[in-house]
Amino acid sequence: MLEAGVPANQYNQYFGCTSRSTMRGAFMFACQSQHITVIRLLIAYGANKNSCGSCSTKYADRTLNIREYDHNYGWTNVHAIHLAMFFNNHEMFNELYSAEDSPNLFTDQYYSTLHLACLFEYPIEMIKKLLNDGANAGIRTDRCNQHVFGMPTTGYYADELTSNQEIQQLLLCERYRIMISKYYERRKRADEDSEKLRDGKSFQIFVKLLTGKSIEVTTDDGESIQIIKEKIEEKTDISVLRQRLIWAGKELSDHRTVGHYSMSKGVTLHLTERLVGGGSD
Repeated sequence: MLEAGVPANQYNQYFGCTSRSTMRGAFMFACQSQHITVIRLLIAYGANKNSCGSCSTKYADRTLNIREYDHNYGWTNVHAIHLAMFFNNHEMFNELYSAEDSPNLFTDQYYSTLHLACLFEYPIEMIKKLLNDGANAGIRTDRCNQHVFGMPTTGYYADELTSNQEIQQLLLCERYRIMISKYYERRKRADEDSEKLRDGKSFQIFVKLLTGKSIEVTTDDGESIQIIKEKIEEKTDISVLRQRLIWAGKELSDHRTVGHYSMSKGVTLHLTERLVGGGSD
C-alpha cells in the first residue's frame, strides 16, 4: 500500500470535536500499538516523528496520567514521543527522539516532554539530557488555557511534578536562573526602548488581547515579530509559544521585522491563541 502511494500518515475518516473523535493518523496508531517495525517502516516512507493527534480526555487520564483536564472538553492532543514515554518503551523513544524538536513538544495543556519525564519519574540522566537539548524548566502547564480568558495560569512547573528531590533541586536552580535572566533582559529592554522613544527612533503600537484589553508595545522598524512577542509575554505572562499575531488579516511571521510589514505608530495587532497539536503533522 505504501509503495502504491498511500500516505504514510493517512488519517482515519472520523473527524470531529467530541470525545468519540480520535483524529489520529496511521503513525500515531502504530505508536499506540508500540509496533516498532511498522513505526520504522512508516518513518522510512515519510511519516513525521513529531506527529500528534487527538484522543479523549479519559484516555489521556488513563495513559498520560494528566488529571487537570476540564472534562467539558472531550478531547486533547498528544505527541508520539509522549506515548513512548508513558509506555516506558526505550526502543520506541530512541527511534522517535530528536534533540532539536522533542524537548519542546507540548500537549494542548502545555505539558512538555520535560513535564512528562518528571510526571513519569524518569531518571535524572534523562532530565539532564532534555535540559541540555533545550527543554525549558521555566514553562508552566496551563489548565484549560486559562490565560486566554485573562485568568492567571495555575498549572505546574516541571519540578512540581516529580518526587525526586535531586531532580527538584536541579530544575529549581534552572528555573530561577531563567527568571533572573529574564528580569535583567526586561530591564535592559525597557531602558533601550525608553531611550529610542525619546530620540524618535521608535514608536508605540497596540496589541489587542482576547479579553478585549489593549496593551502598548514600543518597537522600531528593525525589530522582529519574535521580539514583539517577548515584550507581550513580559506584559501579560502569555508565553511566546502560545501567541499568534494578526495584522491586516495576516498572521505575522516571527523572523520578519516591523519594517517588513510597513507598520507605523498607533497600529493595532490582534493576539490570538496558538493551538497545540491537532489532527495533522
